[in-house]
Amino acid sequence: MHVKKESSSGHFIKQRIFDVIQISGGTDGASRAFDWIIIILILLSIVITTAQTFVLPDVWNRFLDVLDAVCMIAFTLEYVLRLWTADLLYPSSRHPYLKFLFSLSGLIDLFSFLPFYLSDLIPAGMVVFRLVRVARILRLFRINRYLDPVSAILSVLQQKASLIFASWFLVFVLMFSSSLLLYYAEHDAQPDVFENAFSGLWWSVSTLSTTGYGDIYPVTLLGKTLSIIITLLGMCLVAIPTGILTAGFMEAAGGHSDPASVSSDPPAGTKGASVASSGSPPRADGASVASSGSSRPAAGIAQGRSGLQVCDGEAIRRPGHDM
Repeated sequence: MHVKKESSSGHFIKQRIFDVIQISGGTDGASRAFDWIIIILILLSIVITTAQTFVLPDVWNRFLDVLDAVCMIAFTLEYVLRLWTADLLYPSSRHPYLKFLFSLSGLIDLFSFLPFYLSDLIPAGMVVFRLVRVARILRLFRINRYLDPVSAILSVLQQKASLIFASWFLVFVLMFSSSLLLYYAEHDAQPDVFENAFSGLWWSVSTLSTTGYGDIYPVTLLGKTLSIIITLLGMCLVAIPTGILTAGFMEAAGGHSDPASVSSDPPAGTKGASVASSGSPPRADGASVASSGSSRPAAGIAQGRSGLQVCDGEAIRRPGHDM
């Protein structure tokens, strides 16, 4: 009995920690405070990483090192807690801890603090050391989960992933085809510039993206003609992913409306009903306006579409209307 009580208490603590470290919906004060602390630490770590690229006095360098160590310890503790509560995050998974380790958010969390520990193991002169330090910029991606607009953008990218992939596949096909065309059109005239198909690929990238660095360009009539056609096609194809994302953002923001849901006709069963005007005083005898299915017109005054006035069941012609 005592063991069962301790197990229940431990599960309650684990559940509470899980609720706190997950993104708050605005109702849990502790979870909301935790979110803000993590956001502040992420921004602070980025500021520290940027400041360490400047030449600063030794006092400032030591101070930044201490702040960086505090941030990394906090990130490490958060990662351990998220790994510990992974079974609550993935309750239906057989291997929830492995699933968290290899998930995108788990990898971003890991690489946000791992370079801090690896930098002491790798000699400072190696290129790997510099790459590891640059990898700390991945901490910025951790802030995405706390920002709803960024989450909306990622959601749109996931929903439109197949269309975006298809459009960029067309861009790749045009880019590779144009590189081969320009190579065969310009190789004889510029053998040093268009040495191979990859030289044409660089030209096609700068052309299709409408950048045009000017370091490589066609000089023959055929090459210039192909360049015009490829540039126009590139302008059209590159705009396709932009249109797909724009449509996705409009859908996510609720910018589209269903025309069938908007109707100017009154609801069924209300046509033909005599509705008293708002300025008309009620009858003293409490007579109410009859519905459209009534066999006898109601007492009171009502106005129909035909230009007649109905008063106590008798039709009276309105001025300016013919019977």
